[in-house]
This record gives sequence, structure tokens and C-alpha cells, in this order.
Amino acid sequence: MKNHTPKIVVVGSSNMDLISYVPSLPKEGETLFGTKFVTGFGGKGANQAIIASLLGAKVSMICKLGLDDFGKGMKKNFEDHNIDTRYVYTTEKCSSGVAPILVSETGSNCIVVVKGANDLLKPEEIEQSENAFIDAKVLLTVLEIPVQTVVKALQLAKKHGVITIVNP
Repeated sequence: MKNHTPKIVVVGSSNMDLISYVPSLPKEGETLFGTKFVTGFGGKGANQAIIASLLGAKVSMICKLGLDDFGKGMKKNFEDHNIDTRYVYTTEKCSSGVAPILVSETGSNCIVVVKGANDLLKPEEIEQSENAFIDAKVLLTVLEIPVQTVVKALQLAKKHGVITIVNP
């Protein structure tokens, strides 16, 4: 019997969301006391990988994380969701990507994305990950990583006859 489980490659970002709930968004120079703080896994690439895996796809994640606690947590989250992490690269040059988020009582928010290691994912690392593209059906990629890296992923996908989806 043929295996119909789709194989998806995700080349993209992975961030740790740092979410603070506040009564209202601060004005310039204002300090507020928050009411709640939580962390969450985020980044367009990571979110797509998790959802694809939850929907039953066999997923390979290609990204770059810092060698910090956030990076370790993000990699473990991928593993906990049965995502292939052989192509999750690390760097000691900077932190993992983070996204501090302020959310007001009305639901308004402000987000600062610090790309960190996401910005260091290189085209050469995509080339080193070529085996992930073999027999893949779909490549999902995002523009939260260097454009040259996205282009290299698209080139490998084309070489292997993989359908491509770019989420800007």
C-alpha cells in the first residue's frame, strides 16, 4: 500500500514570543505595570511547520536558532511535534529570534521582532539540507529570513519538482 502522507519542507523563521498584557499600550517614555506574562512559540516558518505536522504531514524544518534557552525550547517543540530537526542549524553569534509583544485590555498590540539567528540562515545551509527536498511535495517558506536564502530554497524545490508556497 502506498504511503499518502505528504512530505513538507519548511524553510523559515522561528521566534520565541514574549507576551506582556497591559491595561493600555504605553506612551513614549511611560512605564506600565503588566497584568500577565506568557511565552509562546512563534515565527511564520515555525507556525507553518507545527500546523502541517498537526494535520498529519511529515515535516522537515530548516531554520537557525541561537544557542540559548529559547533556541533549545524551540527545537524541543519541533521534536515534540514529530518534526524532523536534522536541518535546524544553530549559531553562537547571536540570540534566537524573539518577538516581545504588548497586548492591551482592548486587544490592541505592539510587536517588536528581533530576528536574531533567523537573519543568519545562509543559502549554503539550504544546500547542505538538499536531502530534505528529495521526495518532498511542498516547500513552505517565508520572508522573515534573508531573501538569498529563500531564493536558494526555491531553486532546490524547482530542481526536485516540489510545489512552492511563499508566505511574505
